[in-house]
Amino acid sequence: SVTLSGVDGAAEIKKIMDKFRGNAPKQFNNTDIAKTEDFLEQTATTADGVEKLTTPPSNVLKYILADDSWFAVRPSGTEPKIKFYIATVGESEADAKEKIANIEAEINAFVG
Repeated sequence: SVTLSGVDGAAEIKKIMDKFRGNAPKQFNNTDIAKTEDFLEQTATTADGVEKLTTPPSNVLKYILADDSWFAVRPSGTEPKIKFYIATVGESEADAKEKIANIEAEINAFVG
């Protein structure tokens, strides 16, 4: 998670969420994003089109990669933070940890 305090922090968190929502990269860790789930807009988007999500609306974005790894981003509801969650599938624990580190580095670069 990244802490961004104050009025400027809240604006920066919104800016980051808007950036992910409107202009996310097409790949992370050299792996295509296969599905984007936007829980606020209630949509799941793939190359085949858009489906409606049935979960309650929430300001969460989830990106599922072609190798079944995924990451999600959401603002904290109680703190001036934006939180990132990463899960990977690897051939070994070391491979999975390397994928997590690579995705985390790409998220940090994207966020700036």
